[in-house]
Amino acid sequence: MNCLAFVPTKSGQATKAGLEAVSYANACGATVTALVVGELNGDGGTGFAGASKVLHHEGVLGDEGQIARVVAAAAEAEGAALVVAPHDHIGRAVAPRVAVRLGAGMVPGVTGFLEGEAVRKNVFSGKAMAHVKIDTATKVITTTPNAFGLSNDGAVASVSPFAADAGP
Repeated sequence: MNCLAFVPTKSGQATKAGLEAVSYANACGATVTALVVGELNGDGGTGFAGASKVLHHEGVLGDEGQIARVVAAAAEAEGAALVVAPHDHIGRAVAPRVAVRLGAGMVPGVTGFLEGEAVRKNVFSGKAMAHVKIDTATKVITTTPNAFGLSNDGAVASVSPFAADAGP
């Protein structure tokens, strides 16, 4: 299974939540490609978390709608069956837009690994857990921060430029 992990960055390095999204995808047994938009130093630490390849979109994008267009284009180009983003302020805005563009099912804020077609997430302010089944061929999920540790693959991912139309 191919997976695209959207990784937000700060000062050219991946955020902790972004690296957790990469680690999550890697733990699901997927071949992970990370997508970084904006400034990037080396592979941004994504290879250490389990990404085998990094797609780097160098343009500075003004809003989450533009980022969603780039993420959806990257998912289609990579043939991703799973798109993972962190459940932070950017991921919460980008993931639903990506799901609509790809015609994918989406589950926000997951706390358990993908098991077949179902994932676990907290409900009722964390007082209960739900197992949510995703019936679509392409799945979009956001990972709850600090719910998954960082894997320590230790490899350096190859970085490739990625150009896509981000729209107006």
